[in-house]
Amino acid sequence: MPQTIHYGRILIKRFRALLWLVRPALAPRGLENVKTRLRRASRILAGQRDHAVMQLTLKKLEKKGVSARDRKALTRVSQAVCWNTSTGPESDKAGRDSLQKAMMLFLASVAETEKSVSGDEAWPFSSGRVPRAFRAAHHAAKKALKSGEAVRFHEWRKKAKRLLYQLELTRLKPDQYTTRLIKKVDRLQAKLGAYHDCVVAEDTLRYKAPSRADAKRISTLLKKREGRLRKKAQKIARSIPKQPRS
Repeated sequence: MPQTIHYGRILIKRFRALLWLVRPALAPRGLENVKTRLRRASRILAGQRDHAVMQLTLKKLEKKGVSARDRKALTRVSQAVCWNTSTGPESDKAGRDSLQKAMMLFLASVAETEKSVSGDEAWPFSSGRVPRAFRAAHHAAKKALKSGEAVRFHEWRKKAKRLLYQLELTRLKPDQYTTRLIKKVDRLQAKLGAYHDCVVAEDTLRYKAPSRADAKRISTLLKKREGRLRKKAQKIARSIPKQPRS
């Protein structure tokens, strides 16, 4: 079920990217209605996603050759995160219900989009929209690296993911250069996503950790991982151009 929910979230994100691509051809009011529905659908799936991310992040910390004391703290926190979390048929049913509600909103969004196509506006060319996606990702990177704030890195990740989807949507038969570029942008958004997962884990520790000592110990491990991920993201970003090749 977690994997199915993950695919549902990706479907919503890809549709959002498509909306951004064709936005000039959509009626503003209809577009806002669609975006509102999609936000509701994402929120329905967010809780289960955050729990899965916390567990995955803790497992990744265990693989970094941590000390025995750190490993014990990770085990205690992992158990605390799972505390009162239902498993088995009841959990699967809750996941299916959430997914069904989210997908109903998604289908309603698709129908609303079809109605929102404006007859007065021409469909946009990708040659105009994709460069904007490049510029938005570049500006977001500058702000994140200058401020060092987690919220700025999250914005950078969203812009990088949008750029990735724009490249995939508009390059039906990509050449070797574009294929390599797509892989780079994919790696970038993955590193930024892992960084954001660490930030979410830190926030969760404040009320889920069994003790302050455990929270402090694991927070230190998360900070170190965040630093490594920032450096890797910055290195990848240097190899991505500020605008598409003409």
